[in-house]
Amino acid sequence: MHKIVELVFLAFVAFLIIRKLFAILGEVDRDNVAERVSQRKQYEDSKEMKDVIPKAQSVLEGATSRESDMSVEEARISPSLRNVIDNIRKVEHSFNVENFLHSVEKVYYIIQKSITSDSIDELEVLMEYDGYAKLKNVMLKNKERGYKVVKNVISVRDVDIVDAVISENNQSATISVEIQSEEIDYTVSSNDVIISGYKGTTSKIVMWKFSKVIGNGSVIWLLKEHELHL
Repeated sequence: MHKIVELVFLAFVAFLIIRKLFAILGEVDRDNVAERVSQRKQYEDSKEMKDVIPKAQSVLEGATSRESDMSVEEARISPSLRNVIDNIRKVEHSFNVENFLHSVEKVYYIIQKSITSDSIDELEVLMEYDGYAKLKNVMLKNKERGYKVVKNVISVRDVDIVDAVISENNQSATISVEIQSEEIDYTVSSNDVIISGYKGTTSKIVMWKFSKVIGNGSVIWLLKEHELHL
């Protein structure tokens, strides 16, 4: 019984000691906080701080402005390619990377759909003559053999600019893009036998090139080279 009383008494004494220590530490912390606040106020009121703040603000505002002027798509382009894009923009003032890539995606859908429907006449205005003539010739041969090409784009995952060239006289430009997509792509014979591809969804990565006479007011970039395996 005496031992229990002693233990309770010791525990109570320990409690009082710990409580006193916390009280002392709290007072020290409050003193330190007050001292730091005072030092901070003196520094903010100093001439040195008043000179630094406007400079910092100007740098931040400038950085924000430059970043906001650049789209996410353009920010992904390498610095060397971005220089070429800037040179194109000096002649083709309305050129916009984001709009260009969205247009490429739309053209990709249109061309694949036109091949499946066996109606590519409308593509003549979207392609350079040599590329269009080559595609039309292949389509005619497939038709003679009784082949049917099916190209169904499920989704375009990504379109990136991988190369860009502007002519020495700044009159024409070529932009190469990488297109990543999920699509169904196969060719069947007249007996409905698959002779290439298969009816399942496949992941594809293709390279296309678009060209344009810049500075002439036209907004159409023509498909110059393509990887259309028919």
